[in-house]
Amino acid sequence: MKRINTNSQGWFDLASIREIQFGSIQIGPFKTKENGQYYTNSFGLILNSEIYDESHEILVWLPRLQHYGTWDSSHDELHIFPNQTWTSMKSDLIPFIEAQWGTYEGANKIKHLTIKGISKYADAFDFIPYHLNETVEKLSDDQLIDFLDQYENIILRHPNVSTLDEAYFALAKVYFRLGQKDPNQKNVWKEKCLQILNYYPQGRFHREKDAAEICVWASAEFGLKVFKNLLEKDKRQPEYAGGASLVSAFLIHFPDQWESILEISKVKTNTIGTLHSIETAKTWALNVANNALAAKLKQNQNVMELISKLLTQIEEFILSAPLGEFSEQEIHEIRHKKIVDRLTQGWEYLKKKEYSKVEELLNSIFAAYEKDGE
Repeated sequence: MKRINTNSQGWFDLASIREIQFGSIQIGPFKTKENGQYYTNSFGLILNSEIYDESHEILVWLPRLQHYGTWDSSHDELHIFPNQTWTSMKSDLIPFIEAQWGTYEGANKIKHLTIKGISKYADAFDFIPYHLNETVEKLSDDQLIDFLDQYENIILRHPNVSTLDEAYFALAKVYFRLGQKDPNQKNVWKEKCLQILNYYPQGRFHREKDAAEICVWASAEFGLKVFKNLLEKDKRQPEYAGGASLVSAFLIHFPDQWESILEISKVKTNTIGTLHSIETAKTWALNVANNALAAKLKQNQNVMELISKLLTQIEEFILSAPLGEFSEQEIHEIRHKKIVDRLTQGWEYLKKKEYSKVEELLNSIFAAYEKDGE
């Protein structure tokens, strides 16, 4: 590893051949009417730096422009070095690294060009509009292939770009709709959908709620992965961040794999989040009118029974856990819920004048709390 020390910007570690990072950089918009940005591929030549951490694009090779350059990520500006080759640069990289800040004060002054429009380099950039997700929402099924013809290839050239979140999601929605429309080609669209869902940079996927059914439809394994990741990153209320939607979608599409949800719940750090996600899914199915997944759930009696089965088994898992495994409040909430369920059942027995069954339920309620059954 070669370390380059600068006077004003700290040190920079040059990447070895194996450490060079493939990526994309974006610039623009250059005009007020341009509702999007221009993307081109890059090979990041910097592995690490003292001040800017892993900012690989501080020195890049731009294959489609056939130039070296430096990308200012704070302002989405690209500075290129015309007429330079690696041979002419490698003996002194400091002026090239410092070009975007204008801080170089040495003798080896170099010229750089800031790209302020792409007319000269039109073939080297892909223009990707903002808000493609909203564009797809307005398309009829007959327009989806035209959308792919226009945008699919240019988006697929740029994986792992956080600013393309909406573009990736737009493609996923198109694949999902086409798969629903054409069952004979369903597996083709599922593979494409899974590919684009894996385009998100690691840890930057935040569409667990609005993409829940798409994630599960693309792959049961991927849907479970997204659910587990959500439980790990959202400890407070994962059910509202997408947990309930993911559970609903999974049980609708893969009811025969319901035990996969149960297995996830047996990991202590996942138990309460899984329980709350299933509870919320059931509540939404019974009470929410304008939720597509909730409506599908409510209409599927088999899945509703699976939800009740899951809740019962997870609750029993919590109640039978060693003392201290779960908080007193968590245990109390489950016991209280079970008592409310039994009281509700008891009221039905009372209306039918089945008094012996009412007595049995009351005894079971008192037994659950022993000393403070009252």
